[in-house]
Amino acid sequence: MSLRRCISCLLFIFLLASCGTAASMSTSLVTAPTSVAPHASPVPCECGAKADRVGLVPPTAAPADASSAIVAQGLLVYKKYGCGTCHALSAANAVGVTAPSSDGIGVRAAERIASPGYTGHATSAEAYIRESITDPDIYYVTGFELSQTRMPRPVAMTETELEALVQMLLRQ
Repeated sequence: MSLRRCISCLLFIFLLASCGTAASMSTSLVTAPTSVAPHASPVPCECGAKADRVGLVPPTAAPADASSAIVAQGLLVYKKYGCGTCHALSAANAVGVTAPSSDGIGVRAAERIASPGYTGHATSAEAYIRESITDPDIYYVTGFELSQTRMPRPVAMTETELEALVQMLLRQ
């Protein structure tokens, strides 16, 4: 056998062993605004075999429920409007430091509206988050009162985008 034929055979065997073409393998990756949680369960290939591929999910994977869909939409809005430039949010890989962190805001929002120093009008965590976005000057979080950076009002944000952003932040 010639060397060229041996190399061709080896490449063919390698492609068969990898369970499909590069195009079929790329359909197994989920592209999401956040990192995909790895799993250890075997994932079926298109050829019917199973392989332990951490971080890969079947191509038919979709958001588990409406909650995960709204979170994904909210993360897109968060990134579109550059919220992570100032605010930190692990789910968006955002590391902003000039404004309060968005991590855990769903819980902290309820604590803030119950505090005696709260100057806004919200009566629920959801309303607090919405108010913080639409009227950011109504209340300054302790430690950020004197910040030189002020949050801009979302003049170009649609109501649908605002709702997705609020719901995503509520779940952080």
